[in-house]
Amino acid sequence: MTAAASDEPALKSANLQKLLKRGRSAVFDWFPSDSFGTGLAEILAAMANSQGGMILIGIETSGTKISGVNDSADVVDRVLQTVLSIQPVLIIPLPQVIRLEDKSVVIVQIPAQMPHVYALDGRYLYRDSGTNAPLNPRDLRRLLL
Repeated sequence: MTAAASDEPALKSANLQKLLKRGRSAVFDWFPSDSFGTGLAEILAAMANSQGGMILIGIETSGTKISGVNDSADVVDRVLQTVLSIQPVLIIPLPQVIRLEDKSVVIVQIPAQMPHVYALDGRYLYRDSGTNAPLNPRDLRRLLL
């Protein structure tokens, strides 16, 4: 299965450039293509427990340089393996591959209002601005009910 390019307005190059300039937020983050293992799983779980969001893979850690991904099919497969590490399994749309500055970038979207509360290694996380934070017991109970 191949990730397809998208024409959705939120995925346009100019919009993504603006998001990168604004920086990390509760609904937006990024990773370089070579280092997104556990960090990606944490953000996926946290965004799923919050408002959803978008993650770009192929962006330098600083967010100022687009490095791209060498093998987009491999990156998409690694993302899909990562969502399987979340409990219950996080079902997301197939990651998409787009071109930014003539480089391939993978976009992972987490829809808002997911039907479950998601955990990673027994931890329940949410997004607080541009970081992940543990859900306190009161907020966790509210999500569960």
